[in-house]
Amino acid sequence: MSMAQDVSQHVKTLERPQWMFWGDRKAAVQAISGLGTAAGEKAISVLGEVVSKPGVKWDVRNEAAQALVKLGPAAQPALPGLLRFLLNMDKEGDSIFQGPVPMSALEAVGAMGPVARSAVPTLVQIVVKYAGRSAKGALDMATGRARPASGNIGDIIGFAMGQTMQSVIMHNATKAVGDILGQPREKTDEASLELVKWWNAEGKNQAY
Repeated sequence: MSMAQDVSQHVKTLERPQWMFWGDRKAAVQAISGLGTAAGEKAISVLGEVVSKPGVKWDVRNEAAQALVKLGPAAQPALPGLLRFLLNMDKEGDSIFQGPVPMSALEAVGAMGPVARSAVPTLVQIVVKYAGRSAKGALDMATGRARPASGNIGDIIGFAMGQTMQSVIMHNATKAVGDILGQPREKTDEASLELVKWWNAEGKNQAY
């Protein structure tokens, strides 16, 4: 069987219903990842679709996202799928926040650099969305209305530093914008707020 036939079979496996063939799907993602750009734009695009499919196991989605990180700018065909995931991840419930998939997806978008410039408005939208949640969490903590869910020391330290998953997503979205625009930013609340200010002042008026 030729490489083209192999790739075609892997793509068909990944396009099957998400509740079927978990092992086959993971193997297909690994095979396409191993081929890199030789897999072709169609296969790369399908990796983005795997990340965005509700119900696909988180480790398969994360492996697909990490494969796209390695591809860098060549992963552009997967951009629509990645953005679809990032815009809708909260609709899947809190479970999606328990794994590394959001961070891997944001890393993949940022790794594309300037070719992902069209993603900037979506990334800023994510920053604005979670900045509000982070600010509310900080306010609740400062006023004593919120406490860590458990007595685990790691949870307490993370809570005290405001490192909720939402704030981590916000930080990584900020970094992705910096990577795309060639202006890397530190992953801090201050950088996120500065990005929001920049967007309101001039960013939203630019052509993407």
